Amino acid sequence: MRIIDIHAHYGEWFFPIYRSSKKSIVEMMNHHDIEAVILSSSKAITYDMVEGNMDLDMILDSNKGLYGYVYVNPNYPELSKAEIEKYLANPLFKGVGEIHPDYSGLPVDSEESISILIEAAEYRKPFLIHTYSLENVRALVELVKKFPDNVFIAGHMGGTVASGTGLSWKKAIDAAKEYSNLYLEICMTLFEKGKLEEAVDKAGADKIMFGSDLTLLNPAHTIGMILSAEISRNDREKIFYLNAKRVFRL
Repeated sequence: MRIIDIHAHYGEWFFPIYRSSKKSIVEMMNHHDIEAVILSSSKAITYDMVEGNMDLDMILDSNKGLYGYVYVNPNYPELSKAEIEKYLANPLFKGVGEIHPDYSGLPVDSEESISILIEAAEYRKPFLIHTYSLENVRALVELVKKFPDNVFIAGHMGGTVASGTGLSWKKAIDAAKEYSNLYLEICMTLFEKGKLEEAVDKAGADKIMFGSDLTLLNPAHTIGMILSAEISRNDREKIFYLNAKRVFRL
């Protein structure tokens, strides 16, 4: 099946990873039959938003299926708005993300965050939000209600019990079922039996998209989770490819 990866990263982290360059990402995509990836800059998330977004801009390439997210940091609202204006009109930038409240230290429904999202909302491009706790999910739901005309994606789908985040993934599924503009992205560090099946059963396969957390994780990790789940081939095709193609207009 064809694959679009909506949760991927470009650049090095503060711990060793196997691949970080444009060339190695393309090689990994080819190996796993990934047609397109949407990347955020690891440097932007962890260190320098402006420099990281600029680095990412330089490697985006539609011919190789490399697209990007503009990263914003609510600690720097005016600078974030300038980054939105600089990049989000570019068709190679497909959204805003991965907005990471654990790194920024501010919830995504903070006053500072909302002021930035108001600026970005006009572009009608999706927002990928890191959700690995019940508090992350709760804050995301507030955004979903405040911006009903914009698409939001719960990155990691709330996390896993095994990772110490409790049953926040169940709350994420319930929210995706309730709100038409909320989608689920499923990559996780640890597998959890029945999680994907429950998401398909309750929220529907139309509300779920594939993300791998490349290059932090090997895409095979999440690909295997989908292939081994007790869901239909039609559901797998939606999760792997069709939903992202529609939502991100690829």
